[in-house]
This record gives sequence, structure tokens and C-alpha cells, in this order.
Amino acid sequence: MAGLAYLPPKVRDPLLGRLGKFAGKLAKGARRRALINLYYCLPELSEAQRATLVDEMFATAPQAMAMMTELVLRDPARIRERVEWHGRDIIDQMKATSKM
Repeated sequence: MAGLAYLPPKVRDPLLGRLGKFAGKLAKGARRRALINLYYCLPELSEAQRATLVDEMFATAPQAMAMMTELVLRDPARIRERVEWHGRDIIDQMKATSKM
């Protein structure tokens, strides 16, 4: 994983995405649990939509692991330009009121 942290994300992420999807097909128990959770959490989705969501989850998991490794081994400033914070305003508001 450490070696992958030095690859450019444009090369690394598609490779890890395919690897993650392949691993997701092999991880029968984890896949089954994820599908059951989605069945109860998002019953309005079709079975095919839930399967697609699980595939995307398995595709992004190794990408996130590689990004964490990159954070440890490289300058975090390199990653900031690729990260989009959702709910950053909530964090800033909590910092301003000293609740963090």
C-alpha cells in the first residue's frame, strides 16, 4: 500500500477501484451483510440499485485506504486540492463556539 501512495491518483484510483470491485465479488459474507443493511435502510431502492451501491462501496474502500497512506507518507497539502468537505460549515461553527 505504501508504494501505491506514490502513484498519481489518476493511475492509482482506477486500478484500486477495479481491484476493490473484484474483491467485493469474492467477499461473499461482507457483500451479503451490506446488501441486507441497504435492504433495511433504503427499501425504496431496487435490488439492482443496492447491488450497484455495494459495488461502488467496495471500489472506493481501497482508494480511501491509499489516501490515508498518502496522508501519512506525503505532504497533506497535496491531498487538500482533491478533497471536498461536506458539512465544513458545521465544523467551523462548532470551533467558533468552542464546542470542539
